[in-house]
Amino acid sequence: MFNHDAETAFILGAGFSAESKLPTTREFADSLLNPAFVGGLETTITAGLMEFLQHCFRWKEPQPLPTFEDMFTMIDMSAGTGHSLGRSFTPKRLRAIRRMLIYRLFSILDRRFEYSPNIRKILTASIAKLNLAHFVVLNWDIVLENHVYDSLTDSTIDYCVDISPWDGMGLPAKSRIIAVTKIHGSSNWVYCDNCRSLFFEHHGKLALNIRAGLQKADFRLFDEGFTDKQFDDAVGMKSALRNCRRCQSAVGPHIATFSFRKSFRTQGFTSSWLAAEQILTKAKKWVFLGYSLPDADFEFKNLLKTCQLKRSDKKKYPKEITVVTRQNNGVPARFRAFFGTDIHHVVEDGIAGYAATL
Repeated sequence: MFNHDAETAFILGAGFSAESKLPTTREFADSLLNPAFVGGLETTITAGLMEFLQHCFRWKEPQPLPTFEDMFTMIDMSAGTGHSLGRSFTPKRLRAIRRMLIYRLFSILDRRFEYSPNIRKILTASIAKLNLAHFVVLNWDIVLENHVYDSLTDSTIDYCVDISPWDGMGLPAKSRIIAVTKIHGSSNWVYCDNCRSLFFEHHGKLALNIRAGLQKADFRLFDEGFTDKQFDDAVGMKSALRNCRRCQSAVGPHIATFSFRKSFRTQGFTSSWLAAEQILTKAKKWVFLGYSLPDADFEFKNLLKTCQLKRSDKKKYPKEITVVTRQNNGVPARFRAFFGTDIHHVVEDGIAGYAATL
């Protein structure tokens, strides 16, 4: 198990992932109905998403799409209480759209990735000693994992939860353990609602690779002619290979979506948040990389504030907070208003600017 006493806690937001050319929230929206997603499952997913947007949001090209927060929140509030969203979208269809929407977001994430020399420099400079730094990650992607396994070959990631490798292979014995708490879940995790087991894949996007969460019946809700054979052929693997390694039930992705009705009730989220609290409490230095402290993250902001104030002796347990942002778009002022005099450094030329200081 990891040592909580790392000197530095890195808090990673969307700007960190953008350093590896992953899409921003705006680019996610622009790619949602990209015509490049065609054939197999993709054509039906696009048709279902378009019907949902047109019916529930009165959307029509070239109007801007609603935010993902609005999409997921409307779905969760309606389907979660057993209500329809308009006559056409029953709870069953809403839950199907939710699964398709998550899968499409994972597909968009999979389209772009580049290794970043700046991220490599930050990792190698900050983890020069055993357990010097740990990470609290708000992103679903595996940008951090890819860079750790590429740049720190003597390292093993500990997700700080009860989680098992999907392929059954244990982690190699290595000297360096890096705690990575993914408080919103991860694209390389899947979860079984039956036996409540959590699984991960070392180097791949497990949920995307096994089409986690997608169900045959979902596609017939939007294309009556969609056959079981079409689904099986498009997935390209037997159902047994997609099912839980322990109980053979279906598994699904394990993420907290953009919704304002995020649910953190499963054991995986509870453990991740507890580990994040321990890391943030013990670390003397916090470095926010590409995180803007948005109002929607009110639960995480409460956790940050709790950890900032938990130690009453400020002289013995001060926090030294560094904020790394790409441009002065109000983010530094937002951090100063929230954390006050504990803000020691602001780097306004992004990840590259911070890496240059190391």
